Amino acid sequence: MQRTKLVCRLLLLAAVALILCAALAVPASAATLSVGAGGQFDTIQQAVDAAKPGDTVLVAAGTYAENVAVNKPLTIAAADQSARPTVKAADPGKDVLLLTSSGVHIDGLALVGGASGVELQHTSNCVVTNCIVNGNMFGVYMVGATANEVSNNNLNSNGFGIYLDESSGNKLSGNSALHETGGGGKATYSDGIYLYYSDSNNVTQNNLSVNHVYGISLFHSSDNNISNNTISADEQIGVRLGEASNNNTLSFNTIGGNGQLGILILNAQGNQIYLNDFVNQPVATSDASAAILNSPGKNGVHVRRR
Repeated sequence: MQRTKLVCRLLLLAAVALILCAALAVPASAATLSVGAGGQFDTIQQAVDAAKPGDTVLVAAGTYAENVAVNKPLTIAAADQSARPTVKAADPGKDVLLLTSSGVHIDGLALVGGASGVELQHTSNCVVTNCIVNGNMFGVYMVGATANEVSNNNLNSNGFGIYLDESSGNKLSGNSALHETGGGGKATYSDGIYLYYSDSNNVTQNNLSVNHVYGISLFHSSDNNISNNTISADEQIGVRLGEASNNNTLSFNTIGGNGQLGILILNAQGNQIYLNDFVNQPVATSDASAAILNSPGKNGVHVRRR
């Protein structure tokens, strides 16, 4: 009898343990927090502070005077993609959005009037997409950032469109970075995109035109892929391959009408430049001997002019 009771007790304990394990194995559902008219929070920062990792913060139309710090993986998005909310820096000397956590997704916001519209600081696997980022010193500033995506944004009329500082393995695609104006400090001269000690990034299908001085510049930045971009009507140079920017690939870009030169090569070696269209660009490339112009291409065509 005693043995039977012991067996029953052991079976009961095992069943309880299985139930507890099953409960722990089921993740809690991610929550959606709302900001703005009719929402749970008045400010984005309040919602970010209250959110748990994996939650979504939906921001209603309106203007929010804030500098928002995001230190956990969240999605922060416009509640209605047809009524874009504007986040304007309360302190113009700070970033509008500062991301210090990996896995943050920003979608559909307007970000204006800060040191950066978005700064990605030592993050990975973040996404910034479908945003309008204007009137900042830097549209998107990335420092020590890897494997992030910046795509389909309007980054016009900042000091720089996108500035990468020791940031590698990122994808920059489908952005517009026009009319970048400079303005002091690092932005005395400006670019649509600037890569500084940044390797193995993929820069594709961006419009980097009509900028003060340069369309895109690289400094000590190697093994980057720059393809299918439009780089036109920049004040001086379309593409600047600066010191120790080696083994980059430039292909299928349209480069035209830049004030002085299509591609400037300065103390850089082994860059592959092929199948680009030079349109109304009388001087296409400087120091072509420093580049590999006979890279494999369709039908043996390596540089196209029209």
